[in-house]
Amino acid sequence: MKLKALLLALTLFILGGHNAYAESFQEGVHYEVISESSDADDKGVTEFFSFYCVHCYRFEVIADLLDKEFGDSFSKVHMPSVAPGPDAGIEMTKAFVLAKKLGVEDKISSALFSYNFDKKMMLTTREDIRSVFILNGVTGDQYDSGIDSFSIKATMNQWERQTDKYKVRATPTFIVNGKYKMDPMSLKESEDFAQSFVALTKYLLNK
Repeated sequence: MKLKALLLALTLFILGGHNAYAESFQEGVHYEVISESSDADDKGVTEFFSFYCVHCYRFEVIADLLDKEFGDSFSKVHMPSVAPGPDAGIEMTKAFVLAKKLGVEDKISSALFSYNFDKKMMLTTREDIRSVFILNGVTGDQYDSGIDSFSIKATMNQWERQTDKYKVRATPTFIVNGKYKMDPMSLKESEDFAQSFVALTKYLLNK
């Protein structure tokens, strides 16, 4: 009996702590409601980002946490409009889709961000980006045969529709279940920003 009572008390403590934390998140402060309803395709958390966005680079640690915590419920959309020019944005978006399809998203993403910000060698042409792929194990034939494929264009069109639907204008932007836009700045005073961000994401996913 004592053990059961202890376990019950512990469970109530954990649940109570979680609920108290969840109730501290407020609409208009920590998140914005962008839609009263959502479709099945909207489920999950989506980061809209760009390899040309330094804030997105700094948020990679958060993206990694979300990926580990939520798995397939977390996705990333590259925005071609956030770039040094329209051609660069389109080429980089194509490259990101290709990296996902080839199963080398993590390795290529890390390399692209590193060139753009650590090495300060901004990648703006197809040739530049192709070279990074080859240096990271993708053959020239794989790149050339895939980069202009129908499936790449289809994914880009889908992402463009999502961007317009959620009215995303800046990066990084995090949309949850197609209904909520998170406000990272609202967590800037948190003692553990990363864990608070994950907690807010989980709260909105379950809302």
